[in-house]
Amino acid sequence: MAAGPSRKDGVEWQGRLKQDFQARQNQQSWNHGHTFQERYVEAEHQHAAHLAELLQQQAQQRVIEALQHQAHLAEVQRQGQMGAQQHQAHLTEVQ
Repeated sequence: MAAGPSRKDGVEWQGRLKQDFQARQNQQSWNHGHTFQERYVEAEHQHAAHLAELLQQQAQQRVIEALQHQAHLAEVQRQGQMGAQQHQAHLTEVQ
């Protein structure tokens, strides 16, 4: 006997179909009750909000990268100072 989808899978599938249907019904109702200009303005607002979020994420990423760069430079400088101190100690030993 071939195994078919479980009862649980069927229930989840039905739930997704119901959610999709409800989302389409909501969109159609909203479209029906609003003019093209209102829908356009709403889409513009959503787009502007999305762009603002992307710009904020980019700014945060730049700050993170700048902090990482500063930390790297500080480490390089620390290593350089240690190397210079070791070199100076070696010169003192040799003399």
